[in-house]
Amino acid sequence: MTGPPPTHRGVGNDGQPHHSGSSIENHAAESLWIQTAPGDTTIVAVPAEPARLSMLRALSETLCLTAGFGIGVANDIRLAVDEAASAMVPHRTPSTNITCEFAYDKQSIVVRVISISRDATAFSGAELGWRLLRAVTDTLETTRKAFDPRVSGYPAEVKFTRNR
Repeated sequence: MTGPPPTHRGVGNDGQPHHSGSSIENHAAESLWIQTAPGDTTIVAVPAEPARLSMLRALSETLCLTAGFGIGVANDIRLAVDEAASAMVPHRTPSTNITCEFAYDKQSIVVRVISISRDATAFSGAELGWRLLRAVTDTLETTRKAFDPRVSGYPAEVKFTRNR
């Protein structure tokens, strides 16, 4: 999944429905939005600011518990989302979001944490947080794309899987 459809609906900070014609990468970092897609996929986006990461932690744990994952897996997912998002925040471009996609089935959950980085060298994978990510996930990969002038930065993604 590469992002929401061209027109997505979410919930703004005021609790009112939010409609936008832009993609995740172009969406201004002004509100929280949540989208549920067919096939048990949930997408959550928050401004890429340290104060907003608590929302991602809480939503990731709640989503896992609601989907029937045990408390241990839910805690691991919450920790992994927090580590990936926290690693992205210092490298973010202005007014960007951190978007999390959660896709799950009976065997596992796949999480993608996506943002726009201002430099191509972010996310080296050598930090303590990456070792922690490797310890609590079953698969882990990072991707940095080439500079995208439409978003004035480098699209970056951390993708991991955790089995039940």
